[in-house]
Amino acid sequence: MLSRLLTRRNEPQVVDVMLDILEPTSKLLIIFNLYTQYFQTKNLLYGTTFEYCDLTKNLNTQINPVTRIAINLARENFPQVLKQCPLYGLVNVTGLEVNSRLVPPYAPQGSYYFSIRASNKRNQTIVACTSEFHIVQKALFTRTFSLLA
Repeated sequence: MLSRLLTRRNEPQVVDVMLDILEPTSKLLIIFNLYTQYFQTKNLLYGTTFEYCDLTKNLNTQINPVTRIAINLARENFPQVLKQCPLYGLVNVTGLEVNSRLVPPYAPQGSYYFSIRASNKRNQTIVACTSEFHIVQKALFTRTFSLLA
Protein backbone atom coordinates (compact mmCIF):
# COMPACT_ATOMS: atom_id res chain seq x y z
CA MET A 1 0.00 0.00 0.00
CA LEU A 2 1.19 3.46 -0.85
CA SER A 3 -0.49 6.59 0.49
CA ARG A 4 0.34 10.27 0.31
CA LEU A 5 -1.27 13.51 1.47
CA LEU A 6 -0.27 16.71 -0.30
CA THR A 7 -0.82 19.96 1.55
CA ARG A 8 -0.35 23.28 -0.23
CA ARG A 9 -1.04 26.74 1.07
CA ASN A 10 -4.54 28.07 0.22
CA GLU A 11 -5.52 24.91 -1.69
CA PRO A 12 -7.43 21.77 -0.75
CA GLN A 13 -5.38 18.82 0.44
CA VAL A 14 -4.94 16.03 -2.10
CA VAL A 15 -4.93 12.33 -1.21
CA ASP A 16 -3.27 9.56 -3.21
CA VAL A 17 -3.79 5.91 -2.23
CA MET A 18 -2.68 2.83 -4.14
CA LEU A 19 -3.59 -0.57 -2.71
CA ASP A 20 -2.62 -3.88 -4.30
CA ILE A 21 -4.84 -6.77 -3.18
CA LEU A 22 -2.66 -9.84 -3.70
CA GLU A 23 -5.20 -12.60 -3.01
CA PRO A 24 -8.73 -12.69 -4.48
CA THR A 25 -11.17 -11.67 -1.75
CA SER A 26 -14.81 -12.73 -1.97
CA LYS A 27 -15.78 -11.64 1.57
CA LEU A 28 -14.95 -8.11 2.63
CA LEU A 29 -16.23 -6.77 5.93
CA ILE A 30 -16.25 -2.95 6.16
CA ILE A 31 -16.43 -1.21 9.54
CA PHE A 32 -16.94 2.57 9.41
CA ASN A 33 -17.28 4.81 12.47
CA LEU A 34 -17.59 8.58 12.70
CA TYR A 35 -17.10 10.31 16.04
CA THR A 36 -17.54 13.86 17.25
CA GLN A 37 -14.48 14.95 19.13
CA TYR A 38 -14.22 17.29 22.08
CA PHE A 39 -10.65 17.53 23.33
CA GLN A 40 -9.69 13.88 24.00
CA THR A 41 -13.29 12.59 24.25
CA LYS A 42 -14.79 10.85 21.22
CA ASN A 43 -18.53 10.20 21.00
CA LEU A 44 -19.86 7.87 18.32
CA LEU A 45 -22.01 9.81 15.86
CA TYR A 46 -22.51 7.20 13.12
CA GLY A 47 -21.30 3.66 12.80
CA THR A 48 -21.95 0.84 10.39
CA THR A 49 -20.67 -2.60 9.53
CA PHE A 50 -21.51 -4.29 6.25
CA GLU A 51 -20.34 -7.10 4.02
CA TYR A 52 -19.25 -5.38 0.81
CA CYS A 53 -19.47 -8.34 -1.59
CA ASP A 54 -23.01 -9.24 -0.49
CA LEU A 55 -24.03 -5.60 -0.89
CA THR A 56 -22.62 -5.27 -4.43
CA LYS A 57 -24.22 -8.55 -5.55
CA ASN A 58 -27.65 -7.50 -4.33
CA LEU A 59 -28.04 -3.72 -4.62
CA ASN A 60 -31.81 -3.92 -4.10
CA THR A 61 -31.48 -5.17 -0.53
CA GLN A 62 -32.53 -2.91 2.26
CA ILE A 63 -29.48 -1.33 3.89
CA ASN A 64 -29.13 1.02 6.81
CA PRO A 65 -28.91 4.78 6.13
CA VAL A 66 -25.28 5.12 7.24
CA THR A 67 -24.17 2.42 4.79
CA ARG A 68 -26.16 4.13 2.04
CA ILE A 69 -24.46 7.47 2.79
CA ALA A 70 -21.01 5.82 2.69
CA ILE A 71 -21.71 4.00 -0.60
CA ASN A 72 -23.16 7.15 -2.22
CA LEU A 73 -20.17 9.23 -1.09
CA ALA A 74 -17.80 6.66 -2.59
CA ARG A 75 -19.85 6.44 -5.80
CA GLU A 76 -19.73 10.23 -6.28
CA ASN A 77 -16.11 10.90 -5.25
CA PHE A 78 -14.03 7.80 -5.99
CA PRO A 79 -16.06 5.28 -8.03
CA GLN A 80 -12.92 3.34 -9.02
CA VAL A 81 -12.94 1.81 -5.51
CA LEU A 82 -16.36 0.21 -6.00
CA LYS A 83 -15.44 -2.99 -7.83
CA GLN A 84 -17.22 -6.29 -8.26
CA CYS A 85 -16.19 -9.24 -6.10
CA PRO A 86 -13.93 -11.11 -5.87
CA LEU A 87 -11.65 -8.14 -5.27
CA TYR A 88 -8.17 -8.53 -6.67
CA GLY A 89 -5.40 -6.35 -8.04
CA LEU A 90 -4.72 -2.64 -7.89
CA VAL A 91 -7.12 -0.14 -6.33
CA ASN A 92 -5.98 3.35 -7.25
CA VAL A 93 -7.34 6.63 -5.86
CA THR A 94 -5.12 9.51 -6.91
CA GLY A 95 -5.79 13.21 -6.95
CA LEU A 96 -8.73 13.08 -4.53
CA GLU A 97 -9.26 16.63 -3.27
CA VAL A 98 -10.30 16.83 0.37
CA ASN A 99 -13.08 19.38 0.14
CA SER A 100 -16.75 19.91 1.00
CA ARG A 101 -17.91 17.16 -1.42
CA LEU A 102 -16.60 14.56 1.04
CA VAL A 103 -18.78 15.87 3.86
CA PRO A 104 -22.58 15.63 3.92
CA PRO A 105 -24.15 19.13 3.80
CA TYR A 106 -26.02 18.59 7.06
CA ALA A 107 -22.83 17.96 9.10
CA PRO A 108 -22.48 20.69 11.74
CA GLN A 109 -19.21 22.50 12.26
CA GLY A 110 -16.84 20.98 14.79
CA SER A 111 -14.08 18.44 15.27
CA TYR A 112 -14.47 14.89 14.05
CA TYR A 113 -12.60 11.60 14.01
CA PHE A 114 -13.28 8.70 11.67
CA SER A 115 -12.01 5.18 11.33
CA ILE A 116 -12.53 2.66 8.58
CA ARG A 117 -11.33 -0.93 8.41
CA ALA A 118 -11.72 -3.54 5.70
CA SER A 119 -10.98 -7.17 6.55
CA ASN A 120 -11.28 -10.53 4.82
CA LYS A 121 -13.21 -13.59 6.00
CA ARG A 122 -10.30 -14.60 8.27
CA ASN A 123 -10.54 -11.18 9.98
CA GLN A 124 -7.18 -10.13 8.53
CA THR A 125 -7.01 -6.40 7.93
CA ILE A 126 -6.69 -5.51 4.25
CA VAL A 127 -6.70 -1.76 4.78
CA ALA A 128 -7.45 0.52 7.72
CA CYS A 129 -7.18 4.23 8.30
CA THR A 130 -8.09 6.84 10.85
CA SER A 131 -8.18 10.60 10.60
CA GLU A 132 -9.13 13.71 12.52
CA PHE A 133 -10.69 16.64 10.71
CA HIS A 134 -12.51 19.90 11.37
CA ILE A 135 -15.53 21.38 9.65
CA VAL A 136 -15.67 25.14 9.60
CA GLN A 137 -18.74 26.81 8.09
CA LYS A 138 -20.02 30.30 7.69
CA ALA A 139 -22.69 31.41 10.11
CA LEU A 140 -26.24 30.51 9.06
CA PHE A 141 -27.40 34.16 9.08
CA THR A 142 -24.61 35.19 6.72
CA ARG A 143 -25.60 32.49 4.24
CA THR A 144 -29.32 33.30 4.61
CA PHE A 145 -28.85 37.03 4.14
CA SER A 146 -26.58 36.54 1.13
CA LEU A 147 -29.28 34.39 -0.49
CA LEU A 148 -31.91 37.08 0.10
CA ALA A 149 -29.80 39.96 -1.16
